[in-house]
Amino acid sequence: MFLQPPKYRPSQFRGEGEKRTCTGQYMMDDSEQMRRDPRARRISAIEQAVVKQCIAELPAGSLVLDVPCGNGRMGRWVAQRSDLRLVSLDYNFDMLKAMERRDESTLLATRARGDVLALPLAKKSVDLVINCRLMHHIADDETAASMYREIARVARGVVVTSFWSTHCWRYLRRRLLGKTVRGFPRSPAAFAEICRGAGLEVRRMVPVRKCVEEQVMVICQSR
Repeated sequence: MFLQPPKYRPSQFRGEGEKRTCTGQYMMDDSEQMRRDPRARRISAIEQAVVKQCIAELPAGSLVLDVPCGNGRMGRWVAQRSDLRLVSLDYNFDMLKAMERRDESTLLATRARGDVLALPLAKKSVDLVINCRLMHHIADDETAASMYREIARVARGVVVTSFWSTHCWRYLRRRLLGKTVRGFPRSPAAFAEICRGAGLEVRRMVPVRKCVEEQVMVICQSR
């Protein structure tokens, strides 16, 4: 086989007080980030389009959980609907602090520190779970399965999540060049199997740029 085993950087999942490499990026104003990076603009636009569609389909009174919430990039769309309830959780204090840059009182009132492996919510109490840009930080399948089992426990409707796929040029290029792999990509089949085992059915996968980018948005249904 001409490909050597992949080389990964250490996992950045769930480190207390840890300044993840993306924290600085999230601390920036979205418009500033987008002006600097057209690729980031394209990826973010597709991610948000998927999330906004799921939000639009929610009936009044629905409860939405955004975890990890980061600086409120996704939660802000929920907060714009006064007929929805929102809980924004993140394990990283820096991410929660970054939300203050939005200066949106409705959104800021929803934030709290929380652990995706031990969600402070009742069983089958959440109508929509937003869980974006976290799976690719998780190195082992056991921890990933624990996360999705906990999400499935609280979810009674749709879960919109994401993962990084091995079925794309950016991943393959790094493997061919012998470079360290960014994040912890998985095949679509392996990801779907983790979800099924946790009690989630994958309904749709939306690559942000098919066969090129790692990021894939996924819409699941709780069982």
